[in-house]
Amino acid sequence: MADPVATEPSQSPFRVLFVCTGNQCRSPFAQELFRSLSKDLGERIEVESAGVAEVEGSASPSRMLEIAGRGGIDLSRHRARALRSLDCSGFDLVIGFERQHVATAVVDGGAPADKTFLLAELIRLLEAVPEGGGDPDDARTVVAGAHAARTGSSFVPGEELDDPIGRSEQD
Repeated sequence: MADPVATEPSQSPFRVLFVCTGNQCRSPFAQELFRSLSKDLGERIEVESAGVAEVEGSASPSRMLEIAGRGGIDLSRHRARALRSLDCSGFDLVIGFERQHVATAVVDGGAPADKTFLLAELIRLLEAVPEGGGDPDDARTVVAGAHAARTGSSFVPGEELDDPIGRSEQD
């Protein structure tokens, strides 16, 4: 007879962290978009964001509020949080937008390297991984599959998403 504890799905939620430079534009937008897209999963998923720069407590720029609002994302209550204030070791998936975000999350934040990706890198790697279900353990298996699909240095030129602060709306 199988051990019932071993066959039970994980009770812990799948935890996602988005990391950008100031935690004012890219990562809070991604956090709220991901939260919105996964709302049907309820308490089975937790999503947070942080920045590698020291701009703790800063609001998103008004232009970002406007652009996000057009997409149905409200960032008006968001305040920047520094990565240094987090222990990233407990996240199931950490997503950065630039190499420095990934490196800082791993080196300074303690994020597991096998669970930390550039956004575009993760999307590319997931093409080789079977789709999971809505269960946190399925999601953990998918992340492990994305890591397994990495070969050597999986960073590809052009996969970084530059900081939009000071850039045109199109950027």
